Formats: sequence, C-alpha cells, structure tokens
Amino acid sequence: MFFQGLPKLKPGFLHGRQVCAALTWLMFALAGGPALAAPADCAEPPRMQEPRIILSVYDGSRELSPRETRIHRFLEFPLNHLGYSLRYIDIAEASPQALAAEDVAGLVSWFDAPLPPGTGFFEWAAQLRQDCGGGVRQIAFGDPGLPESGTVTPVQAAYLDNLGLRLQGGDRIAGALASVSAADDAMIGLETDFTIEPGRYRGFRQTGSGRSFLRIRFGSDGDSPETDLVVIGPRGGYVHQSAAVIFDPRLPGALWCLDPFAFFEAVLGPRQGPVPDVTTLVGRRLYFSTVGSDGWLTPMPARQFDEEPKLGAEMLLDHLIQPFADLPATVAVLTGDLDPDVGGRDALRGRAVAEAVFDLPNVQVATMGASHIRTWDYFASYDPATEGQMIDRLRAGSASEGRSGGLVTAAMRGLAGAFAGRDPVMAARVPDAPRDYTRDAFSLAAEIPLALSFARDLAPPGKPAPVLLWSGDARPFAAAVAAAKSAGAPAMGGGGGVYNRFSPTLAGLAPLSVPVGDDLQVYDALSSDAAYTNFWAEPSHGFFDLADTLEWTDRPRRLKPFHLNFSAQSALVPGTRQAVRAMLQRARDAEVVPVTAGTYVAMVDGFRTFRAERIAPMTWRVLHRQALTTVRFDRAAGLALDLDASPGTLGARRKGDVLYVALNPAAAEPEIRLVRSTDPGGMHRASAAIGLSESRLPVLDLLRDGCRTRLAVQGGIGGRMSLFGPSGMAFDAEVTPGGAAPSGAIRVISGPDGRIDLQLPDAPGQTVALVLTGGC
Repeated sequence: MFFQGLPKLKPGFLHGRQVCAALTWLMFALAGGPALAAPADCAEPPRMQEPRIILSVYDGSRELSPRETRIHRFLEFPLNHLGYSLRYIDIAEASPQALAAEDVAGLVSWFDAPLPPGTGFFEWAAQLRQDCGGGVRQIAFGDPGLPESGTVTPVQAAYLDNLGLRLQGGDRIAGALASVSAADDAMIGLETDFTIEPGRYRGFRQTGSGRSFLRIRFGSDGDSPETDLVVIGPRGGYVHQSAAVIFDPRLPGALWCLDPFAFFEAVLGPRQGPVPDVTTLVGRRLYFSTVGSDGWLTPMPARQFDEEPKLGAEMLLDHLIQPFADLPATVAVLTGDLDPDVGGRDALRGRAVAEAVFDLPNVQVATMGASHIRTWDYFASYDPATEGQMIDRLRAGSASEGRSGGLVTAAMRGLAGAFAGRDPVMAARVPDAPRDYTRDAFSLAAEIPLALSFARDLAPPGKPAPVLLWSGDARPFAAAVAAAKSAGAPAMGGGGGVYNRFSPTLAGLAPLSVPVGDDLQVYDALSSDAAYTNFWAEPSHGFFDLADTLEWTDRPRRLKPFHLNFSAQSALVPGTRQAVRAMLQRARDAEVVPVTAGTYVAMVDGFRTFRAERIAPMTWRVLHRQALTTVRFDRAAGLALDLDASPGTLGARRKGDVLYVALNPAAAEPEIRLVRSTDPGGMHRASAAIGLSESRLPVLDLLRDGCRTRLAVQGGIGGRMSLFGPSGMAFDAEVTPGGAAPSGAIRVISGPDGRIDLQLPDAPGQTVALVLTGGC
C-alpha cells in the first residue's frame, strides 16, 4: 500500500523530472507531510517534452463536480484553444502524487471564498513548484484562498509572490468615490468595459517583480489607497473576480472583461511547440453533422382528416439527407421509437426509414438510447417504485389541468392528437417525466450497449461502430459514461455553444470535454437547432443565426469546427427546415473537409493524450496523438514546414499568421521541423518533394519515394485537392478508385507558386489511390 500512489513512470520517458517527482513523493510519504524543500541534486533538466497539463484545483464543498466549476465554465475553453489539457483536483481529495506530473504547465484555481483551515492547498502548491517544476506557473482567479484575517504564513507569502502579489494593509471598501487608476487596454475590456463593483477588496498590491494590468483607487485623491485586480508575476498571475467576467442580465451568459487568451499566454508563455488542433483537418476547417432522434415519429400537421401525414423521419430522409449525399451525417435513432409496443403504431414505419437512412453510404449509424432520457441525474440512483409514483403524480396533475383552468390547453392537445393521428401508446407519454418511455424499468444495459447493438443491426454490414449521442440534458452520470466506453462506442453530447450577436461572448462556448468519474464526456462542438429556436417554438427561422456563430468562431481565430447539429424535428418545421438546408448548402460550398461525428470524437480523445517532444531546435516528435492529425503554430508568419526533414507529415497551410501542419494518419510518431521562411504555401523544400496544402477529402496516407508520391484518400463526392511542389514542373497523375482500374495518367503542371490542383473521381465509401510521378 505504501507505493500505491507512486507516480507511474512511462517507458522511454524516465528523465530527471520524473525521478525528482518520485523522490519528492517519497520524501512526503516518509515525513508525513509536504516536502517543501527539493532534493539538493534536483537541478532543473531541459524540458524536452512540451508541458501542456493544467492542474485545476477546486473546492468540492462549494462546487460539487468539475462540470459545475468556474474553471470549467470559463477557463477551460480558452486553455483548450491554446493547447492545454485540464486535470481537476478537489482540494478535499488532493494528494501530492496527483501533483507530480512530468508535463504540468500550471496550477489554476478559482475559489469564491477563503479556503477552510487545514486544506493544505498552499503547501501543495509550493511542493509542486519545488518538485523539479520551476517552470510550473500558478494562477489564481477570484479569491486566492487566503484566510480572511490573521498572519500570512511564509508558504502563503511565497504563493502570493509567485502571483506577483503582496498583501499590504487591511481590507478596503469600494464605494461611490472609487475609480480606476490604471488599466491596460490590451488586456482589459475584451467584450465589455470594466466596472467597479461596490464592496470589500483585499489589500493586494503588485510586487517589484509583478506587473499590474488593472488597479483601482478607493478615494478621490491621489493619495488614496489602491489595490491591483489583474497582476502577472514572475511565476504566475492573479485576476480578481470582477475583472474576469461580468454578468449581464440581458444576455444568456457572462461577458469577458479580461482577454483570457492574452492573459494565459502572458502567464504561461507563448507555445513553443505544436498545438494540437481539432478544428482543422488536411488544411481545411473540419465539418461534421449530428442528427438527433427528436421528432422521428412526429407526424406532419394534417391538412385534411383522411390524409396520411409524413413522419419527421420521412421528411428528414427526403429533404435533408438524400439531397446532400456528398455530406456525411451521423444520424441517431431511439430504440423505443422503433418498437411498436413502446413507440406505437408508427414505430414500424419509423424503423423502415431508419434502415433506409442507415443504408446510405454517407450516413454513420448512431443511437440516443432506448427511452429518451431527459434528466440523467435522476437515474444515477434509480428506484422503479419511486419513478412509478412520480409518473402517477404527473398524470394526475395533467388530468387536473384538463378538468380546471387548462381545459382549452387540454382540448387543443386532443385536437392536435386527432389531426396527427396519434395512437393511445404515444398519447400515454408524460411530457414532464425524466424520460419519454416508461413502460419498462430503467436499465443502463438497455440504454447503452443494447441500444448500440440494436442500431448496428439496422445497418448493412461493414458500417463503422455506432455513435452514442447523449439525450436530454446530456449530463450522464459516471456509470453511463463508463458503460459507453466499455461498449467501445464514440459518445458525445452537451456543451456546444452559441457565439453571435445575440450571445456575443466567448463564455458561451464550451470546452472540448468534461471529466465524469474516471472518464471523459466529449461535448458537441456547437449547439443544436433547439438552442436557436427555443426547442422548435419561436423563432422557427432562428437556426439561420448559426451562420454568425460559424463566422465568429473562424475569425480572427479558428475556435471551433463547423458542427451542424439538428434533429428530425427540424424537418417538420418549415422555417427550421429551410435553415438546415441553408447550412447544408453552406457546408457544400465552404472550404471544409466533411467527416463523421465519430472522427471528431476520436480527435478529441487524441487531444487529451497528445504529447510533443522537442528533439532538436525547431524540431518536435509527436507522440500518443491517436486520431488527431493536425497541429498548428501560432504567430508563425516567418516560419514554414521543412518538408524534407519532417517524416510523417502530409504538408502545411497558412491561415493568416497561423501555420497548420497536417500529420500523416499512417505515421506512428511523425516529426515536424520548422525553418525560417516566408513561403506562401507554408512549406519549404530543398528537393522535389510534394506536400499537401488542402483537400476536400481526408488523406489516409502519403508516401514519398524519389520522384514518385503516392497518396491514399478517403473516397467521397466532389473531392478536390491542392498539392504543392516545385514551380513549373510537369507531373503524371494516375488516379485509381477503390476496386476499379487505373484511370490512366494525365499530365499536370504546377503553377508559378508550385500549386497543383486536382479533381478526384466520386467514390463514396472507398479508398482512392493517387500517384504523381515527375518533378525530378
């Protein structure tokens, strides 16, 4: 048991930093307390591995889980964009071994009150820095956690010094005479101006080695006391709550006063190595769509009593799936919808549509479970009897509503049901229940592994494993997330975000994922049609505003992929249906690379495990990336990919001053070397090597062999590709769709800038081979 918490040492990564981590942990265990002094021989070795983990410490007595923390709601998204992966630690459960990580870049907290006595937070923070971690930065948002009164201990004073702070004098009250005495416009005022909040402030002032970016004065004259609200110190930084985000009751979220990107880059330093990126693939913005099962069996409003109305599933197939066969779609069904004993008389029609949809080559199979759970927490500790009693109460309340003031509402419901041809099974559903279908007791096996198996059986052989889309509030409990992982299913849902003129704040964008138990829940990249239409109520045309979100999340920074997230219900509402069609047409015309949702989930999984090891100046080896195949370099206007010295890369492309490098999916450990160059294509070569600039279709492999370049491309419709080679050179290009004969070589000539544009034949569901010969 003594060695149970010892940090695990990865094969091939046993260097000075890990040895020191292990030694310090042993010192802690033997001494029974924090090891505040590093071993004498613990000199800081060169950091060959780019640190990218941020330890996120929260008070579990005030914020119940990582999902509820201010760190997750506000800080994780900008940190993800900068390439950092967060690990959450509850101070009640924190332990030294949890802090001993070889690639920790920083420690962040956002407490809303002083910490309870005896938490040991400041001792742990001190140990982390002394654990051969001189490069670890410490960041405090909100309350630093110091006791409200009493003497500051040496350990606490050292923590403040890392932040660039010192405690000077007692607390002060900011009233009507308070004013801003200094503010740095480059750091403060990103989305809204800073406003002094009346109340009590600690007497924090910058140290000689710290720099203040925001300071307020408590009185009207120049001699009045002051306090600093945003400070960056030599080994960390501090942001007062009022200077971080400001809540506006007229908006759905909070506005950033602080520029979080500028702040974190200033504290943590600009990234020297490659940043893992899940927004881009083979030089283009990533596109994928997810289609939920809501509305699958809902009939269109009937225009006459004898008309057989179309179901939402049929409208979906006819108007939004089949006409866009060139765009992949991940379409989910619900087991209960397709069971006549549960879904009612239209279930078999719905099942036939599901089989027709899944038979299409551009559709990836997905499920939303069995009973359409709306509130996942309700089933974490499930009791069938309790659920039955609740359903009885809800039905009794609904009947009471119909007998009293709700007569008109009840009559309208009945009339709508008559026009829609709803049957008694469907009418028995209780709208306010935690799930739609309650005939059978809740079963996690039925909701996840059996639902996945059911969806798989509806599809033809050879389809990839089904995806699980989280239903309802998309807040699954730990056992549910673990069940999806155990079933081997890519799973996603929740999160998302809206970022446009109606919600003009970065705080409205969710991070990539959230920890749930010992696993991760991958979030939607962007919010669904329901968020734009108030659940398909009004405005029915609101989903057109997704266009603004797509623009805002691509300029000036590419923050999110293009995620088209809608449900079968949208096919029934004319305004929303037209909006979805407009977004599909936008994806068809835009410079994107369409993939399935399962591909995106795998990329997010790779983001968490990604490591980059510096092996020489301006040269890195990429490790543990799984399906993630794009890295980027920010502020790289004067840099280019050295194609000849970068084995395992496909090529590179510039977007402004950002350089996106495409990695070869078939390469186990690709290497990236950058050189000083202003080459407009983003690639530098001393040979006749050909590199990929961008492609409409994913590239699966690339092999350069002398004067010949071979590529394997995932087949699709409308495949366009741009390569770069030596300018003015002639090449013979031969294309072979999977299972077909070679097309015969055609002569192509690179342009003055070295660009080679190619159009690939349509080959959905196949692999296209492309061979270019020449240039030598």
